[in-house]
Amino acid sequence: MLRCPAIFLLVLLGGFASTAQEPLESQNIFSAELLGDDNRIPVGEYSSLVFKFAGGDIDLPKQIEAEGLEILQSRKQQHSLNINGVKTFVTTHFYTVRGTELGTFLIPSVQVPFKDTTLSSQNIEVSIYERDNSDAANSARTEFGKLDLEKTEFYVNEIVPFTMTGYVRGRNSINDVVRAKLEHESFIFKGFRNVRTSASEIGNTLFSEAALPSTFFALKPGEHRLGPGTIAVRAIESGGGRGLSAFFARTNLKELTTNTVTTTVKPLPDGAPPSFTGGVGNFIIKASPSTKELNLGDPISIELKVTGVGNLRTMSAPVFSSVNKDWKTFTPVKTLIEEQDSDGIEPGSVTFSQVIIPEFEATEIPPFELAYFNPISSEYVTLKTEPILISVTKDGSSYEALKQPLNVSDGGSTAGPAVERPKPEFDGMMHIRLNAPRWLADIRPDNHRVVFIALQILFSVTFCTVLGVGLFRWLKRLKHRQSHTGNSATFRQSLKRIPKGGAPKKEFYRAVSTSLALWKNENSAAPGPVPEVIDALSKRCEGFLYSGEFTSDTPITHDEAGEIYSTLRKLQR
Repeated sequence: MLRCPAIFLLVLLGGFASTAQEPLESQNIFSAELLGDDNRIPVGEYSSLVFKFAGGDIDLPKQIEAEGLEILQSRKQQHSLNINGVKTFVTTHFYTVRGTELGTFLIPSVQVPFKDTTLSSQNIEVSIYERDNSDAANSARTEFGKLDLEKTEFYVNEIVPFTMTGYVRGRNSINDVVRAKLEHESFIFKGFRNVRTSASEIGNTLFSEAALPSTFFALKPGEHRLGPGTIAVRAIESGGGRGLSAFFARTNLKELTTNTVTTTVKPLPDGAPPSFTGGVGNFIIKASPSTKELNLGDPISIELKVTGVGNLRTMSAPVFSSVNKDWKTFTPVKTLIEEQDSDGIEPGSVTFSQVIIPEFEATEIPPFELAYFNPISSEYVTLKTEPILISVTKDGSSYEALKQPLNVSDGGSTAGPAVERPKPEFDGMMHIRLNAPRWLADIRPDNHRVVFIALQILFSVTFCTVLGVGLFRWLKRLKHRQSHTGNSATFRQSLKRIPKGGAPKKEFYRAVSTSLALWKNENSAAPGPVPEVIDALSKRCEGFLYSGEFTSDTPITHDEAGEIYSTLRKLQR
């Protein structure tokens, strides 16, 4: 006979305590609540909107339309409760709410048809405000992110350095930076490649920090709100111990949200020179020819190297300034190595390869022009390369080939000089047999090789048949053994297969659901309210496994896993 003290029931019901704090006076109650600080959300950041319905299940929209707000459904949770002796089925819908601009906005009432009536939630007024990013405000938080820009007012295509920094309270609290994300449809961001970790004191509180510097440039002018960005870090759990135990301390994945920054992007002024190709910054140019002595019709490859601080990715090739039609030009090739790109602070370089062909006896290569916009002086600057002295002659075969077209005699045409027809030579050709090979004709029924080949085929077929039958029987026996082993597992054995904290939630709750099912089979005659509590926990598992609102890689926290695992261990008593 299984004994279950009152304290054990309280532990099992702990996961539902937050839902059952307020008594439900009827079986059909529909309510909405915005989690957070007095219905206030920092601009660009996310909060949770929760709809609860007691008395069954309802269908809510995937998205709620509200001016100035983005409200999207994230997940759904279902479970049952015993309240005042009445078993009630509760459905909880979770939404993410994000404010895109400052002000006060309204989450409208949601109308849901249920049976013969219509349920309505209350209106919720939301205040979207700018978070105080001062040291005094941040020192009161346990972890946060921060977005710092080199400047908030800049031009289109201007490279702007910025830094995203994650802070976690405590020295050496950040174990690793998993990922960082900052997106905006009007900006192009360079990836985060370098991470600088250190410690700093904010408001007399010590924080570990991880700084991720990078750059961006804007694609279109206007006022844009940048952020919030997110930084995912692995933070060491507090109380991890000292010495060798601290080396194996457990970590938690934390998503740190940064502040937002309002930027003003100015358009490039009018009056750009014809040779302007999109470069914004401060540059110099150098031209190097592949040769200085050539014949008419020979190509020259000009390497144009642009060096400086600015946006090299949006820059096109310098313009060939010659208006002489006797110069043939081709499309230039741009080469920009990632390690040689400018970060807006240190200079970088880009190379253009331009092929030109002189069709007259030129004595110099005309200059190449590069116009760019300097954001510091707010003006356009035009650079020119020096003319390059060259020597072009007519004595080369290339020029003669260009002047005289190639004509081949067609047996009577006199349109031009005919090229001499080559004489055929057969010394280097191989003879190809046209009749059937003799070795096919040599195979006769009385040939011993035919008997040998037939025996080899017979033995091969027999061997493959025996091998296939044996393999099939072995696989069938292995499948039966695995099935038998899975069916004979006990509740005590299943506890050892439950993953620990940090494992995917679906994997964890699938193992918990299996253990509960085994416990029911082994304790079918258990007295008291314990089976009802077990059913409630089973429905909680089913809500995670079959609701479709959770991704398989969502990790379960160590506290949640430890609470459920300790509860299951008590069932062994």
